[in-house]
Amino acid sequence: MKFTPIGIVLALLLFSITAIAQVSMTCSGSYTENFSFLGTTNFALTNNSPLGIYAQRETLNTSPLTFFADAGTLVTPAGFRNYGAVGGADRSFGMIAGPAGDTHYLGIRIQNNCPTTATAIQVQYVGKQWRSGSTNPQTVTFGYQVSAGDITDLLTGTYTTFAALSFTTPVNNNAGALDGNAVANQLTFNSTIPISLPFGSEIMLRWQDPDDAGNDHGMGIDNLSVTLLSPTAAGVSVSGRVMTGGGTGIGNAVLVLSGGTLQQPLIARTNPFGYYEFPDVPVGATYLLEISSKRYSFAQSSQVIQPQDNVTGVDFISDGK
Repeated sequence: MKFTPIGIVLALLLFSITAIAQVSMTCSGSYTENFSFLGTTNFALTNNSPLGIYAQRETLNTSPLTFFADAGTLVTPAGFRNYGAVGGADRSFGMIAGPAGDTHYLGIRIQNNCPTTATAIQVQYVGKQWRSGSTNPQTVTFGYQVSAGDITDLLTGTYTTFAALSFTTPVNNNAGALDGNAVANQLTFNSTIPISLPFGSEIMLRWQDPDDAGNDHGMGIDNLSVTLLSPTAAGVSVSGRVMTGGGTGIGNAVLVLSGGTLQQPLIARTNPFGYYEFPDVPVGATYLLEISSKRYSFAQSSQVIQPQDNVTGVDFISDGK
């Protein structure tokens, strides 16, 4: 099946369907995040500030949560990390769960504000290891939750694990601090997850780091890119008739359809009986339909349409010559 992107942009409130903001998806581009907002010092994170960014501890949660600036040398306290070279601009959204007896979670909250159902989500990111604290591999498990309503918690509800996006440590030699920006200490992920995310629904992406036995590795995520996908839909038809006030068809009138996802306006002419049709109009967008004629005038010379299926009866009636 062929897919087209429903891309993602940040918006505070594009629609009034929810009073709580999140990463809001419209119909262009992709959502990307390199976590540079963390800066080079300790960062206090309150959920959803920055927009759509979440973190949570299972039993020792506070608000805000401190992300300690760390180049991989900091073992305690266990918790969240603003990983990166000292003073370096390249940052990782990280955590080291032990020793604490407490599971840590990172999340990205997204809402579908494109008027079509997304049937898949593509997630790309780089997993970076900043500390090797053990000779045993450890895994940050990736999961997601879909909901028709707000998702504001990384523990409540059912999260589905997607193993292809889970990050297992590439270095397990108990060497201590690592350079997570070095290729040898990172893994790149790129997978597409089948989902059903209707217009207005939300998805929370989640990374889960438990307190493993013994000392823990320090792990982070970086260079995140998310794109929602939907099947390429066949265009629909928009049709109607142009008439005099007495119901006689007006031939050779010109109709122009513009807006939506069209690269340029579509043009149709009425046949001798006044009928016209635009046969292949992309669905899920708002269009302006305008009428003109050399012989007739129209008090209502334009109409706004939002086709989701074939549209008939988009008629124009002349008010005189």
